[in-house]
Amino acid sequence: MQLRKHSFMSHGWVPIWPPEWKWIFGEDNTHPVDEIGVLEDVQQSSVDPNVCFLTMRHAGASYAGRLHFDHQGFCQQFCELLKATVVDP
Repeated sequence: MQLRKHSFMSHGWVPIWPPEWKWIFGEDNTHPVDEIGVLEDVQQSSVDPNVCFLTMRHAGASYAGRLHFDHQGFCQQFCELLKATVVDP
C-alpha cells in the first residue's frame, strides 16, 4: 500500500495528501502542487499532536504544508517516518 492511500491519511473523510503548499519565502511563488520539491523539515505540533508541519524547497523558494490527522498515534509515526527521509542541505 502507498502511504498516501492509507486510510489514516485523512481528516474526517477528506484526504490530506498532498498538502496544500503555502509560499513562505524565497524566489517567486510557483504555486506547487502534489509531490514536488525537496522535503526540508517535518515537525509534529507541540500544541495539537494530530498536526504535522512540513517545509519543502522548490524552484528557489520555500513552502510550508500542514497535515491534520484524525489518529494521533499515526501522526507521530508519520512524522518520524518522514523525518528519516529529510535531505540535509
